Amino acid sequence: MSNNCDDIASILLTDGTNQSQRNETALDPKSLKIHGFGMEEWMKFAYRFAKHLNYYNTNNSDTANGNWQDFFTHENEVKDLIASLEKADNLTPHLTLFVCFLKLMELPNDRMNDLTRRHLDYYYKEVLQIEKLPATYDKVHLIFELSKVFSSQLFEKGMQFNGGKDANGKLRVYELIEEFAANKATIASLRNFYNAPEDKTDNFPFVKAAEMVQSANGVDKPLPEGETEWYPFGYDLNDEAVSKIVFDELPDAKIGFSIASDTLLLSQGDRYIEIVLTLSEAADTQISSSELIEAFQVEYTGTKKWRLLENSDQKSLTATQSVPNCSGSTDHTYQTKHTNDKKKFHLFMELPSDAHPTAPYNAEIHGLTYNTDKPIFRFLLNVNCSEGAKIYKAMRGKISSIQVNVNVQNMRDVTLENDRGSMNPTKPMFPFTTTPVVGSSFTVQNEEILSKNWTCMNVKAVWKNAP
Repeated sequence: MSNNCDDIASILLTDGTNQSQRNETALDPKSLKIHGFGMEEWMKFAYRFAKHLNYYNTNNSDTANGNWQDFFTHENEVKDLIASLEKADNLTPHLTLFVCFLKLMELPNDRMNDLTRRHLDYYYKEVLQIEKLPATYDKVHLIFELSKVFSSQLFEKGMQFNGGKDANGKLRVYELIEEFAANKATIASLRNFYNAPEDKTDNFPFVKAAEMVQSANGVDKPLPEGETEWYPFGYDLNDEAVSKIVFDELPDAKIGFSIASDTLLLSQGDRYIEIVLTLSEAADTQISSSELIEAFQVEYTGTKKWRLLENSDQKSLTATQSVPNCSGSTDHTYQTKHTNDKKKFHLFMELPSDAHPTAPYNAEIHGLTYNTDKPIFRFLLNVNCSEGAKIYKAMRGKISSIQVNVNVQNMRDVTLENDRGSMNPTKPMFPFTTTPVVGSSFTVQNEEILSKNWTCMNVKAVWKNAP
């Protein structure tokens, strides 16, 4: 067994074999003939053998006068003679008889050479009692091409197609074995994803992706003229089997995950977001806070485009931040970290009040093919660094749950109402009217807040001319 089962480039370079190509020639009864002489071999043999036969003329029967070779065609001319037999009209009588004799000899030769097959058939059928497989219908693959006036067409099961005549002149008719709907759909693109073996990840980016497989660089560079082969599962340019003359380095893959939730609709205020990823089993290695910050880049859906989330350090994740608690007691400290039990990742981000608001996903604005209309946060893992490699291995296929926590401070865009109507939140007001009574109401409304499963909310009011 090979010690390195990851490197199969040499195997993939072959075209493979089909069943007929895997037959053992030595087991074919036709491979060994009991008598292999044909007309050409017999005529050459006769010419050579005639050299050893003495010729006596009618005038002297006691003394040999040469040999019989002159009566036969020279061995160098035998092939030309056989090729012209059908049209030849100048053969001597004795050569004509000799050719006819050789033609008749082919019949017992064929029967003699068929003895091995007949013996094998007898052994299989009479001795081993093995029955032959029943005859099976011939199968073909049909290619349908619709005319310009049709966009689609249904072909019913059992529909028959003319396959022309076979070698015996019999008409071949094929029928569909299942219903088939033909249309004008075409392959828009071929893409692949290449994950290098783990023993190579210390030297180069370990995950590559090609948006156009049948190209020289995975993107848009055409293959050189005359080159028709490409790698369907990607390649490592450092592999000796990959031609550096033909192919370039593949682009790094965009690895990550996306979260869509109404909780992420955050349009104003100082916004603090914590994502808690819980793994189904503990990670193999401990990931530091700095490694998480270095490896992740976060984007979110804005009102006009995808927005890059960056803090003052030009990073998407923030190491730690103390934020006033909703209860008004001690501040709550958020952290980007991997817990000591190695089963949870806390990813902390902050959007200050002057940062762009988040917005619901819109395919026409944001592109891609998400099946949601909620705001999206997209976490992209930098695979071109050792930190990204460690995190990818730790999270790959192990996330069991995701929790989204948000803390928003200093929201001002709210709707205020009392028993006499709405009020302007930017101006002084009487929350319970100028003549409050027992049961007077004061209402604070905000669609963004009401769409979330919030736990608490504080209203900060400053009295004017407090008594």
